[in-house]
Amino acid sequence: WENYRNVAEANASLTQKRVGFEFVNNFCFLFYIAFYRFDLPMLTAELQSLFWMDQSRRLAMESVVPYLQVYSSAAMAKIWKQIKKLTKFIAGKTVSFKLTASSGPHPKHT
Repeated sequence: WENYRNVAEANASLTQKRVGFEFVNNFCFLFYIAFYRFDLPMLTAELQSLFWMDQSRRLAMESVVPYLQVYSSAAMAKIWKQIKKLTKFIAGKTVSFKLTASSGPHPKHT
């Protein structure tokens, strides 16, 4: 049934199927509103909402996401710097632990 000669043919077929499916899945309701219901105000509202949602998505992807990436990488660099500083501090200290028996899972501090 789908016995392709090489990977390129398989990828081309998959691309054609995916484009067809996405087109029908995303725009079928617009054809329904336009040609079956003949509801021009509803079609206008749907197209406007699609437009504004796409614009919002693009704005987020082009400005908000890069800002968050820069902010998160700067914050992570600051955290790593503090961890390195703390590790050097701990490496220079001798730490001793005193184990004591307690009546519960958390000993009371006096």
